[in-house]
Amino acid sequence: MELVENIRDTQNLMLPVLVFIDKICREHNLRYSLAYGTLIGAIRHKGFIPWDDDIDILMPRPDYEKLQNIIKNMNSDEFGIMDSNDLDSFYVTRMAKIFNKKTYLKEFPHKYILEYGAFVDIFAVNGMPDNVAEIKKMKKDIFLCSRFLHMYISSIYRIRGKRKKFTWFFKPFAKWALNKSNEIFNRYDFDSSKYAMNFEGDSIEKELMESDLFNHLIDVEFEGHQFKVFEQYDSYLKHMYGDYMQLPSIEEQEPHHSFDLYKI
Repeated sequence: MELVENIRDTQNLMLPVLVFIDKICREHNLRYSLAYGTLIGAIRHKGFIPWDDDIDILMPRPDYEKLQNIIKNMNSDEFGIMDSNDLDSFYVTRMAKIFNKKTYLKEFPHKYILEYGAFVDIFAVNGMPDNVAEIKKMKKDIFLCSRFLHMYISSIYRIRGKRKKFTWFFKPFAKWALNKSNEIFNRYDFDSSKYAMNFEGDSIEKELMESDLFNHLIDVEFEGHQFKVFEQYDSYLKHMYGDYMQLPSIEEQEPHHSFDLYKI
């Protein structure tokens, strides 16, 4: 195996995963949009932000679940999935990761035994009530569930530590947390809800959006390919980041993840 040390080479190994996802979404009429830094890259650079080391997309919860099931049933030799409904997935409930099986990636290599491949992160956007107080309560409950899940998952993947001895103890709590999380995720039907949100975001104010955004998607160029984004991407990005066309300081132009990626 060959360690990938150049950020551009890392990006080029992730891009085929996004092409694969886009192909499935178009074939099955599934909605998605490039998101976060990936969306900024598409608009500002027509590709990756030069120092970005991941790809993010958002999907409505119903489309997200359909995509996971489609990919699980494909048994592809080239692409795999970390299913967010799998209790033993490191990212259970948080996100789905589609990855390139022709690569080898070690994430948090000094802390966890976590191995997959060059990836795309997919975040589910869930139907939300109109009441902000209720949304805050839902987010608080999801956070509590995530703590129970993390205790169990970290005990499985951690390289060393006392917590590994208590996997059996944490598992019942993790099962409850997974079921409770899915109840919250599906409490409000996405397509009949005016508002929607990705629970993984830090801020309700930033992440809360109108679900109708996903009914108005356009194609934009990203690394020579066409991918889906919100038609109202400008107002979305300004709400999230302010003047997103302004480059950050040199000090901030750094990758944000901790992984070692190898070509097989």
